[in-house]
Amino acid sequence: MLSIPHGSDEVGHLREWGFMTMTAKTLGIADGELISLQQLYDNELDRDEWLPEGKGYRLRGYQCFDVDPSNLATTHVTEPPPYFQPVAVNHVAGGIQRRFRAVPWDYPTSHTVAALISVFLYSVRAAGLLDSRRKSPLALDAHYVRITAPGRPAPEGIHRDGIIAGAVHLVRRVNIMGGTTSLFDSSENRICDFVLDAPLDSFIFDDSRLLHYTDEVRPAQPDGPAYRDVLLLGVR
Repeated sequence: MLSIPHGSDEVGHLREWGFMTMTAKTLGIADGELISLQQLYDNELDRDEWLPEGKGYRLRGYQCFDVDPSNLATTHVTEPPPYFQPVAVNHVAGGIQRRFRAVPWDYPTSHTVAALISVFLYSVRAAGLLDSRRKSPLALDAHYVRITAPGRPAPEGIHRDGIIAGAVHLVRRVNIMGGTTSLFDSSENRICDFVLDAPLDSFIFDDSRLLHYTDEVRPAQPDGPAYRDVLLLGVR
């Protein structure tokens, strides 16, 4: 389980401290929905070709949505543009127009992912990070990521994502050690460490205030598959 306490005012914690945590119970996701989401990672991901040559431990699927700031309604973008981060944000894969395998919106998990997106957007707006008076639409990215062990969830080190806010949802941990997440202030002073351990242990963060990092995952046992599946959401 998450090793940091959950309070009754998670959104207040996001507003005051720049992050909030959640579990499957607080997110309201049923076991059957979680199983369908886990199966997506077995069927709809491709090797991420944008890691340095010879590094094949990351698989990824991708979806993109337009978001209406006035009511947070989302529209799936069937042919998303390339995903771009500047080099200043991502020195490993920044400065590149990256394309990933598109996850179809009619996949059986669409209702579950829509619910997670809704919780994310409404929490971020309630914390004052989104302005409903904004005229231009927002973009929301959903990255379905599997890191096979041994592998590095954050090869860029301590970093920002270059977005307004992000969410990390653990989907599954299989036969791994490590994967400790650390949050830092803008001067890289460590704020807290925690492990997303149970399915749908999650956190939301204010990207303008905090930097983050997750350390390497390693096989717990030498035999059998070893990997960490996460759903990453980001609004920009």
